[in-house]
Amino acid sequence: MKSNKINRIAFFCLMVVVTIVSACEEGPNFREFEYPAPIVEDFNPKTGRPGTEISIIGKDFGELAGAAEIMFNGVIAENIISYSDGEIVVVVPEAAVTGAITVKVWGHERMTSEDFNFIPGAKIQSFSAERGKVGDVITIVGANFGTDINAVSVLIGEVEAEIVSVSSNEIQFKVPETDSGKITLDIEGQEIEGPLFLIGDELTPIAHYLFESNTESAVGNYHGTGVGTASYGEGIDGEGIVLGGSNHVLLPENITSIMESYTIAVWVKPDALDNWSRVFDFGNGTSKYMFLTPRNGSSKTVRYAIKNGGGEQVINTDVTLVTGEWVHLAVSYSKETSTGVLYVNGEEAGRNEDMTIMPIDLGATPQNYIGKSQWPDPLFKGVVDDFRIYTYGLPSNEIQNIYQLVDGSTPEGKYTFEFDDPDANAWLPLQDATWVVENGQLKVTYSQAAPTKRRADLKYDLGNQGSYVYSSEYPIMAMKMTNKPAEGNLRWDFPDLGSFGNNDYKKDFEAQDVIYWDFSEKTSESRVETNWVVQLKIADVTSDETGYEIDWIRTFKSKEELEAFINN
Repeated sequence: MKSNKINRIAFFCLMVVVTIVSACEEGPNFREFEYPAPIVEDFNPKTGRPGTEISIIGKDFGELAGAAEIMFNGVIAENIISYSDGEIVVVVPEAAVTGAITVKVWGHERMTSEDFNFIPGAKIQSFSAERGKVGDVITIVGANFGTDINAVSVLIGEVEAEIVSVSSNEIQFKVPETDSGKITLDIEGQEIEGPLFLIGDELTPIAHYLFESNTESAVGNYHGTGVGTASYGEGIDGEGIVLGGSNHVLLPENITSIMESYTIAVWVKPDALDNWSRVFDFGNGTSKYMFLTPRNGSSKTVRYAIKNGGGEQVINTDVTLVTGEWVHLAVSYSKETSTGVLYVNGEEAGRNEDMTIMPIDLGATPQNYIGKSQWPDPLFKGVVDDFRIYTYGLPSNEIQNIYQLVDGSTPEGKYTFEFDDPDANAWLPLQDATWVVENGQLKVTYSQAAPTKRRADLKYDLGNQGSYVYSSEYPIMAMKMTNKPAEGNLRWDFPDLGSFGNNDYKKDFEAQDVIYWDFSEKTSESRVETNWVVQLKIADVTSDETGYEIDWIRTFKSKEELEAFINN
């Protein structure tokens, strides 16, 4: 019995094996499917350049974009925007050629009945300037721009500029009010990335942190963020931010990533000098950075370094800082000369004439610190003030000017007249006008009464103040004046320099009661000294005002510097 049971089991197993083998020998019963050939009915637009989106209309395209291949007279389009059974949207490739468009789906090819007319891609050859002020007209020279002004857009960063004119080989645009950034040219969908365009005067920083109870920049939009508990104390000029070893300032991402030449300047008063602490450190970790340390760990002196994955390029000094004392530090780099210079209190302290790494080489920099290192080094302890970033390698005389702005000495031609002192007498009203200095204003009352024409000129008191010196470094003469005559004449009388016509002042900031004159329009001299006449005629007043008030009179390097002062 037991033997028969074993034989039955063996027979059963043999039959299972035979069944499996037989099934394998027969093979799977697959059904072959024939995809229909696509039908191309139309496409639009019929003309385009690289980057133009083309809509191809038809049937039986299927739903799988990976099964399709679109060709412009044999040139494959790599970028399919959308794909459905009845429509394909595709981007014209850079190397396209005029001719029929071919749609190939699952091996089936169909061509458009009409040819697509390919316009060769636009090309940028040069710019009329690499830097400009807001409102300046810049010319892009190139080829294949077309003539349709509505088809062209120019962006600096993410801000669109106003297009002035377009021809086949030139585009003119106005510099918009924004920060420096890369230029992008878009012509009917073709995007061309241009170079970095710098906005503002070379001597205007892209960021300026005054640390007056906040970490905002006084110019531009590169506002900082305090990390940790921030406090503010006495700075070199007004307030400064106090970094106590547990807090720092984080600046916006990529703040220096567009820079080639640059200057970074700052006042610091260290309370402690820990090895490798940082005044600033901008970068993306421990292999890409640019930093300034008040005390390197080896020689205990001030050092600047920049690194892009390889070795550091450094500027060493012999300067040892002292705790409790203010010091001005500045790093200036020129791409043209590959030279970096480190200044201490306005004087050159170190130089490297073989620096090839620039901030733009570092790529994205999400970690831009004041007072903190990319490494686990001690945080800076002390006060930081007047932190400036420029997209230009400032020369030594400009470094001196920045240093002197707050160290007590005033550059020649730089004037600041404020009316906080009741005995202030730098400017005197004439024509028997009465005046008083109170509440921060020089308040002038005309001696004449309506309807008589009134007059009260404002004269610089050469007798008490000494000679007046004009410097081309500070060509902008500005004043804040309330109750300015609605009907009357204002005119500078400055014979040694050049006089303006009646009411020939700039009105950009008139809404803030600020008017200004640009004396560089009157002379090309770099310096003019006078002991004769410097006065503002305020005459022929027939409107209802009985007088006027002056808050301040100042000179500025540029309109942008004036604007930054007004908005601060």
